[in-house]
Amino acid sequence: MTHRVLLIDDNRDLIDCLAFLMEDMNIQVVKAYDLAEAKSAFQKGEYDLVFLDIRLPDGNGLGMYYEIKANLPATVIVPMTGFRLEQILHDVNGKPLVMVDSVFDGDAALSELDELDELTELDTVLFRDIRYLEHLMARAAGQRKIVLFRSFQAIADAAVAGDADIIVLCLSTTIMDLFAMVTYLRDQNIFKPVLLFLDKPAMISQNAMLQQENTGCIFKPFDPQKFLEDVHAFLALRAPGRDAGRDVSQ
Repeated sequence: MTHRVLLIDDNRDLIDCLAFLMEDMNIQVVKAYDLAEAKSAFQKGEYDLVFLDIRLPDGNGLGMYYEIKANLPATVIVPMTGFRLEQILHDVNGKPLVMVDSVFDGDAALSELDELDELTELDTVLFRDIRYLEHLMARAAGQRKIVLFRSFQAIADAAVAGDADIIVLCLSTTIMDLFAMVTYLRDQNIFKPVLLFLDKPAMISQNAMLQQENTGCIFKPFDPQKFLEDVHAFLALRAPGRDAGRDVSQ
């Protein structure tokens, strides 16, 4: 079976090199150098795997990431970026992400959660330990309206999110999925504090936030040989048969 891979990046030398590396892997590679070309590429077919640069000349790649995830869920998408995790949402949010890397331990948790009262409408906070969420929900009961979303499909009801004091996004997939959901909210002109939780037991381990299986992202520069290994691994994640979802080329 021939796999189809879409490479989206404005660094022509980079994706030309990556396409060359995949030539001997029975992969059909399509290249796009901006979002417009990427949308045109989707008009010509579907893809098993998409490598997507976050910052492109004609927009932020997270918007397209959300569209693909919401409409073609079986497609494996791998964002690529030269930015730190904290900076990736800056174009969308106007402020960098705040990362709470501590493990929940009672007194420290109370200190972190007390600061939530000072959040502004553009603040986005990523927590490593899911136990913060349980404590927050109990603490805010009857005081602040917290709306919790656990899927791309659920968050499509933007009116519900617009009613919240605080929006909580909690997934068991990747941080990039969480970022894509933030992008969708901001594109819908919903500006409320957003708290992000990655619901994975492995997140309790030290430095777990930066592991690729949790970020869902490849950080540049990367080793070409490791990239080829990743291609094999990502294609193995692809569900049999291509999506029969909605169009993302509009």
